[in-house]
Amino acid sequence: MRFDATGSYKQTVTTGAVTLIAAATATAGHILALRNITAATRTIRLRSLEVEFLLTTAFTAAQRVGFDVVIARSYTAAHTGATALTLNGNTGKKVGGTGAYEAATLTGRIADAGALTAGTHTLDTNPIAQASVWCGAVGASLNRYYDFSATEPGGIFLRADDGIVARNSVLMGAAGVGLWHFTFEYDEGILTV
Repeated sequence: MRFDATGSYKQTVTTGAVTLIAAATATAGHILALRNITAATRTIRLRSLEVEFLLTTAFTAAQRVGFDVVIARSYTAAHTGATALTLNGNTGKKVGGTGAYEAATLTGRIADAGALTAGTHTLDTNPIAQASVWCGAVGASLNRYYDFSATEPGGIFLRADDGIVARNSVLMGAAGVGLWHFTFEYDEGILTV
C-alpha cells in the first residue's frame, strides 16, 4: 500500500456549551462528524486525534462523562444541525501540494448546545478511540491523544463517503454543561493498494 499526500492539515474545533446530550447510539449523542466527500481518487489519512472535555457547570449529582469515536462507512448523507465546520481551502493547511489535489475534501459539523442530527451512514461496531472520566465539580476534565500514524499502515484511511463520528457515550445528567475540544491532523492524497 502506498499513500502520496497532496496536502497536510491540522484543525482544532470546539463545541458550544453542551448539555443533556444523549448516550451514544447509531443516531444519538453525536457531537462531531467528519466526512470525506471527495471523488474516489482522493483519500483522507487521519494521523492523530486529541479529545478534551471540560466541565463548566456542575451536574446536580457527580457522574461519569465519556466519548467514543467510530468510523462511518457508506456515509452518503451528512449530519445536519448544530454548526458547520470550515475545513476546505487553506484552513488548517500545514503543507500544500501542487496540481489538481490542492483543496481539502473533508467536511464536518460540531455540536452547539445540543447534539447533531445523524446523517446516512453505517457505523463500525467497535470504536477507534474511547475514554471517560468522573466529573464531580466544575473544572473536571478529560484529555486523550491518539496517534494513529504510529502503527502500520500509518493512519486511518477514509475513502470517499467514509468518515468518523465522535459520540457522547454517557447520558449527560441534569444541569451539567461542558465543552468538547477536538484537534485532528490529517493528510489528503492518493492511496494505491
